[in-house]
Amino acid sequence: MAFSQYFPSKGIIMEPKRVRIFKARKTLDMLVHMREGKLLFKSAKLCTDTSLKNVSIDVQHANAMLLYAARNNMLGEAKMALDAFANPNVTDCFGFTPLLWALANRNEELALLLISRGASIHVRNPLGEVPLMVAAYFGMVGAARRIIHAGAVLNARNAYRMTALMCAAQGGSEDAAALLISAGADPALTDSRMLSALDYAHYLRHKNVEGLLRVVCSPPDLQKSKTI
Repeated sequence: MAFSQYFPSKGIIMEPKRVRIFKARKTLDMLVHMREGKLLFKSAKLCTDTSLKNVSIDVQHANAMLLYAARNNMLGEAKMALDAFANPNVTDCFGFTPLLWALANRNEELALLLISRGASIHVRNPLGEVPLMVAAYFGMVGAARRIIHAGAVLNARNAYRMTALMCAAQGGSEDAAALLISAGADPALTDSRMLSALDYAHYLRHKNVEGLLRVVCSPPDLQKSKTI
């Protein structure tokens, strides 16, 4: 779940041609998108003091500006883009929305702003993770609570069949785990490797989370014989 997993290092020397072409296109898209965002952000800052009252920015430019601001933890600039009618659910070449970027950057204030402006809490990143999983992993209880109140699916699964509670256990966040359990998350579920939230807390030595989960889990769930 570490953020570095989203961008694995190059480890394959020989790859099929179609894979190399796909990666090249992705890299080009990323560079174009980031360059556009930087230029638009710079021009917007030069044309305004504290607001967009005297600046005319179309929706496409506002979208690029919002993505750039979310990627770089720029709360004020994100507000400017949203005020210019940027789409809070716009995606970049990585498949990330501004909300996913805000949560991955642990910017809870920006995440709450985006949710209040209509950002989807059901969107998924390339690993199949929904915003609740990212918030739980990083222990952002305020954002997680807001996402739950907005109607998030508590036991949604990512590409590895992990749930938000497993992500909280993996990240060692006792508060996030307690919030999810109180909201009705199922601690008995297992992922594709047959590991539960308790298993993650136990093997990663997150004692506080493990203690919490042992209280709520039934005896059959207290198995220590599983291996990673």
